[in-house]
Amino acid sequence: MNKEGEILHKILHKVGYEKRGELEKRINQLINENPRLSRLGALYLIGEELGIFEQVDSVEYTVPIAKLVGGLNNVNVRCRVIGKRGPFKTDKTEYAYLRLGDNSGVISAIAWNEALKKIKEMNVDVGDVVIIKDAYTRESINGKTELHLNKTTVIKKDEDSDIQSLEAFFKEELPSNEKEFEVDAKAKILGLSDELSIYYRGEKIPLREALLLVTDRLISTTAWRGQVELFKDASPGQTALIAAAKYQNKKLIMTSKTCIKFITDTPEDAIPPLEIIILDKLNLKDEDYIYIAACSNYILFVKHPDIQLGRSYIVKKYELIYSNKRWLLIPQELIEIQKNSAGGVQPIYSLSSHSDDLTYVCVEGRVESKTPLASKQLKNGEELETLNFWLTDGVTNIYCRAFGKSASIINYTPEKSLIRLKWARVRKTKFGYIELIVDDASNIELIREG
Repeated sequence: MNKEGEILHKILHKVGYEKRGELEKRINQLINENPRLSRLGALYLIGEELGIFEQVDSVEYTVPIAKLVGGLNNVNVRCRVIGKRGPFKTDKTEYAYLRLGDNSGVISAIAWNEALKKIKEMNVDVGDVVIIKDAYTRESINGKTELHLNKTTVIKKDEDSDIQSLEAFFKEELPSNEKEFEVDAKAKILGLSDELSIYYRGEKIPLREALLLVTDRLISTTAWRGQVELFKDASPGQTALIAAAKYQNKKLIMTSKTCIKFITDTPEDAIPPLEIIILDKLNLKDEDYIYIAACSNYILFVKHPDIQLGRSYIVKKYELIYSNKRWLLIPQELIEIQKNSAGGVQPIYSLSSHSDDLTYVCVEGRVESKTPLASKQLKNGEELETLNFWLTDGVTNIYCRAFGKSASIINYTPEKSLIRLKWARVRKTKFGYIELIVDDASNIELIREG
């Protein structure tokens, strides 16, 4: 009898076998409340509630992670290390972030000073199962329960374990709704930018962009400041186990506690093929054969001389380059496939439906309140025309920033004119507002002159 069957038998022996149906309902309820919970984890929680586990020695007794709340002392857990990041140092403190999991759930942890020293001496690594005794819990500023390991905490490795495998903790599907989630995700790295930098309030901030594939969905993420180190040894084609990231508005956000473990090398066939639909052709300065394409839920720019509008392709070999704040797909081997029309892939969004989970969009509205055409000098000495304006559909107004040829076109477009903006970039400002960036990649169509 396996562990699940053993616990199920103990529970039914206590409550009565005639209550099997009620037990199954309770199991499903717990799993629905916490999608991370496995069936075995749910049985552990129910068994804990019923007190079926013998507690011979209170020191050896361990608590399922899903049962932990803030404010507990002398906490014992048996868990697998699914993420590790650090060490970090302040004046008098050294610490590291851990991500721990058992069959009931996962939790973020911090190992301080002496506890971190023990972890180093024991060479505890991602994937190891450990028994942690005399830790304590606190509630973080975002309301999550955290486990803290200090000088009194006992840590030892456990070789014999029924805790699920490392990869089983990482989901290959992301939540479908727009709420904020803390996630542990398994992703394939498709594209990785060079280390970039921006200046903010006089400070030079390093950053790196990554394009990931989670099951069949493309998703982008940005690593800032110290998070850049997460991708130090990464390359396209590797599989990443990303622990303790934040998923919000269909974006994966790296936090100070995010940990990444790479589990594959980079064989030639490691990068999966992509299916694309060609939506539009762009007329960019000094660039030929640049197209807009839909790839699953994501908009990509594609450069290739032998593709046609409205056609679908399987791209078997390719390179993804991050340039000018967008991902450019350069196919090296592609095959045309028969597919339905691209109509509906990129709908016309209403102004009120914008959110920062969108990348490039098509919108319609009337031009209102334009600023005078101006110019700004770029770092390379070139002059770039700029103009700001409001776009309205009579219900919602959205602020737009136009650059380059798009600024010139809007300048000659009379106010009150109805226009269609194609491939405007959605951006969230530091104040939390949504605005549209209309640049040389955007197309502006006049529907009716004002």
